[in-house]
Amino acid sequence: MRIATVYLGDAIPDYFWANIQYLLSTQDQFSIDIITTQKLTQLPIKSNRLRNYVYSPELQISKLLRRLNLDFKFRDGFWQYSLERLFALTQYHQELGNESVLHIESDVLILPNFPFSEIVKLDKLAWSQVDATRDVASLIFFPTSATSRWLQSQMTRILQEVSVIDDMAILKRISSQFPLEIMNLPTANSMESEILNRDRAIELPFNLHSGFDKFGGIFDPGSIGIWLTGSEPRNHFGITRKFDSGELRKMRLFLDPGLVRYSVSERGHLTYRDGLMEIPIYSLHIHSKNISYFEKRNLVKIAEDVKLSRKERIKSNFSIQILLSLLWHNLRKGTLLRYLLWLPLLQRVKKRVRRTRYK
Repeated sequence: MRIATVYLGDAIPDYFWANIQYLLSTQDQFSIDIITTQKLTQLPIKSNRLRNYVYSPELQISKLLRRLNLDFKFRDGFWQYSLERLFALTQYHQELGNESVLHIESDVLILPNFPFSEIVKLDKLAWSQVDATRDVASLIFFPTSATSRWLQSQMTRILQEVSVIDDMAILKRISSQFPLEIMNLPTANSMESEILNRDRAIELPFNLHSGFDKFGGIFDPGSIGIWLTGSEPRNHFGITRKFDSGELRKMRLFLDPGLVRYSVSERGHLTYRDGLMEIPIYSLHIHSKNISYFEKRNLVKIAEDVKLSRKERIKSNFSIQILLSLLWHNLRKGTLLRYLLWLPLLQRVKKRVRRTRYK
């Protein structure tokens, strides 16, 4: 098995390289392939276990992506690249050969007890579910190049049928249409688990916990990492929020991370308590892109987050540097006015105007 991580676009951020360094230092069994759109003439990390693969999009895929109704200006093509990286992965794997591949998203933290030994035994494509309309690409296992070829053909077919879709929705559509072809990486230990969002009870799939017996733990679909380690500050005008259950409930997710209590062992194993059981968590989505979660004392930082979470209060942190960079970026792209219209105060005013108009 090889580990693969993808970054399409020009400027590769520091947290990407910090995570690569972390992966190299915490496991010595698997090599890592970095998939990019441009050849990296000199890697900032020197290791004989690192390799760069250059993705060259197929003409048919490029045409299908361009005809989608996406906001191509948002963060220099974020929505297109998020979807296109799935094609980058399938193309790379078909050229790699029949070795299995585990894709790890560049902002996903692999915790010390991650079950690599069980992952390599899988014989199906595998990823996790988020909600009723989305699956997540944070971890995807590709057992053979043939399964990558099949996945690419299904994604191509779907792009020919729709005008609006993203990476999470396309994975959901495929897992729903072909449930026997896709294995679920469990995000709960049972369908009675205390971590499940009971507001979404009618939508909860019967197989959300399938695979738990095999792995003995769960994989974060994103919500645990957002709740425990913080939200993406670029989505909130420079503000990072931790322990904000209300905001996550609005997103209609299958998990409600604020319903359970977390612990970190001396060995750095993160768990949540469900009844009398301690359930291991094998990965965390570091949505905030905070580089310190990929550095040497990251487990100490997570332990601090766990301790703070028990106070049951939302914790906010504002970065003027991030806000200024967002303002400058939108000014250069000519989207500053549109960006400012999303300020919370203006959104509240707009809602009030709408309510007044329709009274």
